[in-house]
Amino acid sequence: MEIADVAKAFSLMGAAIALRMEAVLEAQSRLQRVVESLSEGVLFHDAAGNLLECNDAATQLLGLDRTQMQRQSAGWKMVHPQWS
Repeated sequence: MEIADVAKAFSLMGAAIALRMEAVLEAQSRLQRVVESLSEGVLFHDAAGNLLECNDAATQLLGLDRTQMQRQSAGWKMVHPQWS
């Protein structure tokens, strides 16, 4: 394979990655808009119980701002759905 072929392959691969990243970012934005539009409080925690994200309804229902919520522990153990 010649250098020009390798360069073309890398260029095509870079373009494909850029398209996929754009699609991922759009899906993430769409999910964020849906979660923010809910009147129910939504909290996203990692397996250790750390708050990753929440919507405005959660802050209003719990009477805490996002900074205060990030300092709180979830207070429960995460259980794999298979064992719940």
